[in-house]
Amino acid sequence: MRWRDLMWMLISWAIRRRPYDERPRLVQVAMEYQPDPNSQEEVQTMSTTLGQTLEELAEQRGIERGELVASRRLLCRLLERQFGPVADELRQRIDQVEDLDRLEQAIMDCPGLNSLHELEL
Repeated sequence: MRWRDLMWMLISWAIRRRPYDERPRLVQVAMEYQPDPNSQEEVQTMSTTLGQTLEELAEQRGIERGELVASRRLLCRLLERQFGPVADELRQRIDQVEDLDRLEQAIMDCPGLNSLHELEL
């Protein structure tokens, strides 16, 4: 295994597994063990890139999760407005949908429904 691959694996593991506030110290320790400036710069670049990638991934997942929650809530409200209280069984089915496109289609179809049985999830 090449040095760069090993260092990338070590830094990525450490950054993912430890609390966010420990990241700078972990990178600092990794840099202290690198004998030459080029290796130190590479460690710094790897840690910055990895940190940004993990933060972007976490942010994206948070946004997607929020969109799912909001779409489920909107669908339930539309159904309640049109048909009255939504049964727990249907609410649970809606809460289990993980496909945002599917939820959005159900929201768009909602005004044309004649009964809750026509709802496709």
